[in-house]
Amino acid sequence: MLKSASLDALHAGTVLGSAVYDARRSQVMLLPAGTAVTESTLEQLAQRGITSIVIDSRDTALGAAFQPHGTETRDQQAENHFKSLLQTVETCTLDEAAAAPGALLIPPRDAPFEEGIQATPVRAPDPAAARELNRQHENNVGFVGKLHDAVCAGSKAAIDAIGGVAQQTLENLAGDRDLFVSLGANPLGGNYPARHCLHVAGIAAAIGCRLGYDQSDLRELAGGCILHDLGMLKLRDGIADAKRRLAPADRAHLAEHPILCLQQVGRNFGRWPIGSLFVAYQLHERQNGSGYPRGRVGEEIHPFARLAAIADAFVGMVSPRPHREAMTPYHAIKSILIGVRNGAFDSAGARALLETVSLFPLGSYVKTNDQRVGRVIRANRSSYTRPIVELWTSGSTETSIVDLQQTPDLRITPLAGLA
Repeated sequence: MLKSASLDALHAGTVLGSAVYDARRSQVMLLPAGTAVTESTLEQLAQRGITSIVIDSRDTALGAAFQPHGTETRDQQAENHFKSLLQTVETCTLDEAAAAPGALLIPPRDAPFEEGIQATPVRAPDPAAARELNRQHENNVGFVGKLHDAVCAGSKAAIDAIGGVAQQTLENLAGDRDLFVSLGANPLGGNYPARHCLHVAGIAAAIGCRLGYDQSDLRELAGGCILHDLGMLKLRDGIADAKRRLAPADRAHLAEHPILCLQQVGRNFGRWPIGSLFVAYQLHERQNGSGYPRGRVGEEIHPFARLAAIADAFVGMVSPRPHREAMTPYHAIKSILIGVRNGAFDSAGARALLETVSLFPLGSYVKTNDQRVGRVIRANRSSYTRPIVELWTSGSTETSIVDLQQTPDLRITPLAGLA
């Protein structure tokens, strides 16, 4: 999708998927598709007096990816949710299935997916790999949007296609886990709900991987996350993209969107993996009964949905929305931990999130006690307070990569400089 943007939105290292035009003279092409943008390219455009351009949004995404966008430190999402009394054939089917003894237990299957992931290297992610991952991700955002429409149209092929995106999610997770999580934990705005669903799928898969789930489980989990907010497309106009806090009547209608999602699946209901359907239905539930649409508690909620709820809440908080700023990842993590204390979130899932993104989440800017500044580039799993960071001295261009787990005298200064 073409948009007007400042020249600053174009970054060196981008390989253009579409041509770039002069915003003042829309017929003047500045750079053709396929151009590899360099610092020299940007300097030449600036020397020509180019200050604004028309560019495909996917070509600006790389410069904004892998880094936080929020400044808010307080969770501004609604705390009290309405319950929905809306019943459908699909919800009744899942409610009956959940009532059977042991129905929501996950039996042991194959080897944990995490066993196939290589150990974390103490180096910065490869820039070429970052560009390719981001290119693929932006393409998938558009693809998931089309798949949501296809599901609503009753397409059987969309089921396998969503499964394919879920499988690709796992393959990327198995590549460079920290690079993948850094992209997922730092979402851009726009393209809702497709972009949100894709980010939630990635973070949920990473959490589930840490908890020992196998590939089949993770694929069901990710598939349900990709599907889960489709029902937002079926709410009345002005709710999904509201630029204000919702009124009580609107929030009551909002609580119906998981049910509306299942209705859209309707005619192909039996073809979907049962775990994916429970994620779509119960992702917004909370263990203490404060969620929606039914106010389920504890083990009444499918394990996949309990895990996905953490990923959804985290991604939601760090995402910019029309009515509010995004939170900083650090404060979003703190909010999740408060939710654990209040009984809303599963403690094992929250710890797995910490071990996946670290207490100072991947991509976050930090300050250390020796007055250097830097950026978190890799997590240290169980040592989640001591990630691997790229550090530099203010005013210097020289950087060093430091594993804080191996440097006990060096620590991140609490709250200082966190993005």
